[in-house]
Amino acid sequence: MLEDGRFSCPGSFGSLPLGAQQVAPLVAWNETHELSEDYGVIGWDLIDDQTEDRTRIPVLAMAGGTIREIGEDEQGRRYLVVDHPSLGISAFYGGLNDRIYRTEGEEIYNPGQLLGYLLTDNLPEDQRPALHFAVMSGGETLGDLAPYLQYAMASPVKINVFEVLDLTFEINEEKLALMDAIVAESNAYSEYTGRRAVIERMSIQQTGILLTAQATDFPTLNISQEAGTNKLYIDRGYRLDETVRDVIPGADGNFLINVNLDRSPTMGNHTSYECNAYFPELQVWLNTTYDPSTGQYSTTDVNMEDEALMEATYAVFDEMNGRILRTDERALDLALQLIQVMTDEQPAEYKLEPMASLFQE
Repeated sequence: MLEDGRFSCPGSFGSLPLGAQQVAPLVAWNETHELSEDYGVIGWDLIDDQTEDRTRIPVLAMAGGTIREIGEDEQGRRYLVVDHPSLGISAFYGGLNDRIYRTEGEEIYNPGQLLGYLLTDNLPEDQRPALHFAVMSGGETLGDLAPYLQYAMASPVKINVFEVLDLTFEINEEKLALMDAIVAESNAYSEYTGRRAVIERMSIQQTGILLTAQATDFPTLNISQEAGTNKLYIDRGYRLDETVRDVIPGADGNFLINVNLDRSPTMGNHTSYECNAYFPELQVWLNTTYDPSTGQYSTTDVNMEDEALMEATYAVFDEMNGRILRTDERALDLALQLIQVMTDEQPAEYKLEPMASLFQE
């Protein structure tokens, strides 16, 4: 293993099937391993006797493939079955703890990708956890594991192995109750809609929260994280849908503003700020985008010819956008308080970026 975290192997070694570029399922393992039958699968018990922190022994995918099955036995030990079609085999990884961040059907694109960590619960202090590992073809365990275990890689090509740190901040009931109390005491959204904000923990993963302070189902604040890392993403969304009487005498308008500030780790960053006004009785409208970094509007669709009405419409937009911008400043302060609870005030990577800075080129 090189200093920069990559694996390397002598170019003269070529006994792996199909010249596959693979990593061992355990980076450090004892070369003496025993044959056993666990989970109804005959395989080898591999013991890592070198990793300093035995509670964080990572299990790595030895090649790219697809996760066919995830399950557990009566003792709560998790296992995965990964199909490696490029090698014509499947691999069984058993003895993992319950912090598995993979799902059935998920693609594994790189050898060395983190599958999970070995289970250490209820083990004596002097005992090391073991990975029950089997390589199967046609439902039968292959007898010779050496090609899959002896070397970290089968070619001199170097690959970057995924980071194997588990820095996920799980949101338990105690944290959720504390965050509920913080939100209940906050006035961050009082000017925005006058509604009390409601916080929800993200179901299933329990690694993020959604906060809603508007009458629709759209989340106003979304704090999520990449599983297995300390990276947090703070998304915000604002939606104002209001009827304004007498924008000018005798002209009632329907005003809709939609703001999306998404910092998705998978979909990339996305920002949009749309302002729409419609006057039903006059059958006229004005649709525009707004740039909070410059305070300028860029009209996209308009059939409004009355200059007084147009000027009054922009004045309504200004008032509504002022509420949103002031609310967002307070929302970032609230987000910081929630992040401190979520992370137990431990170091985490995140950006609380003012709205205007997200629109600057």
